[in-house]
Amino acid sequence: MSRERFTQITCSLRFDDKPSREARVATNKMAYVQELFDLWSKALRENYLPYEFLCVDEQLFPFKGRCGFKQYIPTEPRSKYGLKRFLLCCCRTSYCCNIQLYTGKAPGRAAEKN
Repeated sequence: MSRERFTQITCSLRFDDKPSREARVATNKMAYVQELFDLWSKALRENYLPYEFLCVDEQLFPFKGRCGFKQYIPTEPRSKYGLKRFLLCCCRTSYCCNIQLYTGKAPGRAAEKN
């Protein structure tokens, strides 16, 4: 695929319904890509049967773009800004069985703990 074709596709690619976007963004910070992210997370869960030992991992995925739920963690050695995600991984194969993106405190709710 040529670079020009890739640029054309990425400029016209949309993952959400533009007319209802404002109402959804008011309640869900990830509304732009929520449907796509849910499909990916569902595929991770359905296409692999993990072994008996699992672990939960917390990662900061480096990201410098504009985003309403970007996190700043000053103790990170690689990149201090990014998207915080929680992964459920199989200990034997290191396969990611489930993923959740941390979007911060929901409006009108208490902060998540543990």
